[in-house]
Amino acid sequence: EEEREVDVGVPEVDIANKPTSSSATKLPTPKTAAAANVKTVKNMDDMRGEILDAEKSAVLFLSAPFCKTCKYLAPQYSRMAKLTESAGGGVDFVKISVVGDEAKEVSRWLGVEAVPTFVFFKGGQRIGEPVTTTKLNKKSKVQKGVNILAKGGEGFEWDLEDDD
Repeated sequence: EEEREVDVGVPEVDIANKPTSSSATKLPTPKTAAAANVKTVKNMDDMRGEILDAEKSAVLFLSAPFCKTCKYLAPQYSRMAKLTESAGGGVDFVKISVVGDEAKEVSRWLGVEAVPTFVFFKGGQRIGEPVTTTKLNKKSKVQKGVNILAKGGEGFEWDLEDDD
């Protein structure tokens, strides 16, 4: 299968030839451009409003600022959100930092004890098992979960031993 490059609409910037004019327009970096597709929640009330009461299909990324793997996965998660949105996926991508009492309440309620962890929701209800992973690619369990949600959410009976 031939691999093709996906244009996410962010112009390339030649850092060797920086504009010197004060009228130069600041271009968005890929991280900034993609991060707009990921919503942030800070506590149970936010989560109720964005996922539970909204009865949406969503994937929640639980992370922490001290977690190096979380920092590594964050831009990949944002890119996954952008690509899913551009393909008309109908899946919300949400992130929470589980630091602080209010955020820890969310992780306790979900039964999540480690980060990074991804939790899936359909119609405001949690489905499947939480997924802890070290990489996000087209074969990852997180991508499989997003694909299942985009197709209506049927088929979360995956083999939990088969995570890459």
